[in-house]
Amino acid sequence: MDIAEDIKGFDHRAENHRVGAGCLWSSMREVPELPESGNYGGFRIATRYADVAKIATKFDLFSSASGISFPDLDFGTRMYPAEADPPVQREYRRMLSRFLTRERVALMEPSVRQHVVTLLDQFPADGPVDFFAAFARPLPVLVSLELFGFPLADAAMLDGLVVALHDERGNEKAMEAAVALTRYLENLLLSRKAVATDPDADILSSIVLSTIDGVPMTLDEQVAMLRLLLFGGFATVAIVLSTALHWFALHPDDMNRLRDDPGLMDSAIEEFVRFASPATYLKRTVTQDTVLGCTHLRQGERVLISFAAANRDPAKFEAPDEVRLDRQENNHLGFGIGVHRCIGSLVAKLELRTALEEILERYERVEIDPAGTLKWESGENQGIIALPLILHRRPPAGQVNHV
Repeated sequence: MDIAEDIKGFDHRAENHRVGAGCLWSSMREVPELPESGNYGGFRIATRYADVAKIATKFDLFSSASGISFPDLDFGTRMYPAEADPPVQREYRRMLSRFLTRERVALMEPSVRQHVVTLLDQFPADGPVDFFAAFARPLPVLVSLELFGFPLADAAMLDGLVVALHDERGNEKAMEAAVALTRYLENLLLSRKAVATDPDADILSSIVLSTIDGVPMTLDEQVAMLRLLLFGGFATVAIVLSTALHWFALHPDDMNRLRDDPGLMDSAIEEFVRFASPATYLKRTVTQDTVLGCTHLRQGERVLISFAAANRDPAKFEAPDEVRLDRQENNHLGFGIGVHRCIGSLVAKLELRTALEEILERYERVEIDPAGTLKWESGENQGIIALPLILHRRPPAGQVNHV
């Protein structure tokens, strides 16, 4: 393998990129300077934990305001607050943060559990199922729409538009999806604005009634905020759940261990987020000439930071390519770091906890369906997006299941 050529042709949007990424990340971490790809007009790639953490926290040197993806998504406007820098970024974020406190998120637990139970009840008895399509993806879509105040009946339609925008970027299908999603969000916002009176009532009301430095947001800005919420809310939990079940299928002892010791749940969730790292790559733009390690960066250069590579850095994590349910001091970057750290991380953890609790209660073991095909997503959010499983139910209390 020619590492220099692999780096020069590095393309995180290539099909099945994540499958062989671990070896490439390892080689790239050994290069003193930040490696450079020739794709998308050229960009540097940060894979070491220390470099990624510094870039993600130094927003004055590494800006998000010029976009966070290669190539740009087909929106026409930026996604706020992710594609903005402080101080204005904090104003956008403030509109959302009060709805995502620990206290408010805790109140969501009964509703989240009901979504989990309803989806699991639809599974075949000991039959094959695409776990991602049947559970991992629908769950965060339903929870997100309920949290944002969207009609749950529109879940499948909205998920299809978001998938098209991610997978079909740069072609006519993506442009059509962008137009359709924008029109949907505009209508939703205008309808809410006509009746909203309290910005603290829910997220939609907050967006239509709040201001930035005393100035009401434009409709385009409001649409951009909702669009970001959909992208973030739909993807992260889905990929982590698929990663966890895939690991259980290959390591049944860990599934049994977590069931037998529920006190491991918090550390297990953090570990699965680290291991999955669904927000795999994000772009930053250098605002002024600077030096990062051995690399001299010029103003205007683009850097692709890899949270997933940082989370597999052996300089930070012992045995980084293993899931350790009881890993301590797990300062992973799976939810990001700094001012742009995932604002919905508490919701994500609630979804993961509730889903894993119910799955461990229902199923004795899971196995990969040999008749199915595993599929991986490419792009900024990467992970398993087709997971054929056979889930074996636990026997009734007092009954021994001889396998």
